[in-house]
Amino acid sequence: MQECSDSEASSDEDKYSRILEYVVNKNNCHIFKLSARDRNGYAVVKIDGKNWYAHKYVYEQKHGPVPAGMEVMHLCKNQRDCISINHLRAGTHAENMAQIPEDKKEFCAAGHELTRSNSFKFNNNLHCKICRALKRVQDA
Repeated sequence: MQECSDSEASSDEDKYSRILEYVVNKNNCHIFKLSARDRNGYAVVKIDGKNWYAHKYVYEQKHGPVPAGMEVMHLCKNQRDCISINHLRAGTHAENMAQIPEDKKEFCAAGHELTRSNSFKFNNNLHCKICRALKRVQDA
């Protein structure tokens, strides 16, 4: 990987390259260098007192706020690390989940697909919110 400095960044990338340090890999992904992560492993950064997903910050600097009902999608395979503006676009949650290859999807014991919205991580394991809710109803 090569390290990218401000002088190497294109004009579109200048807005974030001075703030978010990255290295460029062989797929032209801009891999965020800081190691701060959320519970799902996504790169996070604090800018002007506000916590941001690094990829969402980059997207909003170029395109403005993410439209309501949309989220920032990675078009590359580096969903948790890449901040290249060329690899990001807004899309629905369903579109975002549909782009995950079948072999990368995780399922609970009951067969529910574990997505960001219906699962949570605890003790480094993924847990199904659907199964948890069903169990609470059965126990009540």
